[in-house]
Amino acid sequence: MALKKCNECGNEVSTKADKCPNCGAPIKKGIGCGTLIGIIVLVWLGTWAVLRNLGEYNSGNVKINQPSSSEPIKTAEQSHDSVMAEARAKIGEAQTLIKEKHYVDANDALGEAMSKMTALPDKEQQDVVDMIGVAMRLKSDILPKVKQEKAKIEKEKSEVAALTALCGPQPTRSEWDGEVPAATLYLKESAHDPDSIKVTECSEPVLTKNHCWVTTCKVRGKNAFGGTVLNIMRFEIGRHPYIESLGIILGAKTL
Repeated sequence: MALKKCNECGNEVSTKADKCPNCGAPIKKGIGCGTLIGIIVLVWLGTWAVLRNLGEYNSGNVKINQPSSSEPIKTAEQSHDSVMAEARAKIGEAQTLIKEKHYVDANDALGEAMSKMTALPDKEQQDVVDMIGVAMRLKSDILPKVKQEKAKIEKEKSEVAALTALCGPQPTRSEWDGEVPAATLYLKESAHDPDSIKVTECSEPVLTKNHCWVTTCKVRGKNAFGGTVLNIMRFEIGRHPYIESLGIILGAKTL
């Protein structure tokens, strides 16, 4: 049995005792061999693990926060290429519109292309400068045509406004069977059998300078002999004095 001195009274006490039998002071127990060996082993294992990881990092075997191959990295270069591709597509669209003589639409497409390119942070790169130059030259070339087309559009708008004021709004047309009620009412007034009159498949009424609204319809009805006949008729429709959306027949002709 091992003995040690009490820290309080100096009396010799067994190392297995919890307190001194002489003064009653608690006995402080030291670390046993098993515990000490366990601590040494844990420290050694921890040191070995740190050194091992450090060696892998220095040799380049450790990958830190690397994206998977299935997730491409978005770069400024890719953004640049994407914008330039969109700008080229717009310029190509403008060139097609110019061939078709739609100069206003072409001018708008060129404006969109230039806006995309001038918004790039690297807009001073040579490919951007060159493409902006192409767009500017095209805009300059079609500028007189753009002005002419805009003037024509404004003139047509004024003419339509004047005609609409004279002829009234576009007459009502059924979306279900294409009937124009103004034509049906007109024909029933002079038909032998008003109830037999069916006006269907009328074309969309078109505003004209000399005949106001014009539409062509299929007309079915019974004649004086009681037989059902089918005719294709053209109707000219003007402003109704009371019901503007209905319109009134100015003229009718069998085609």
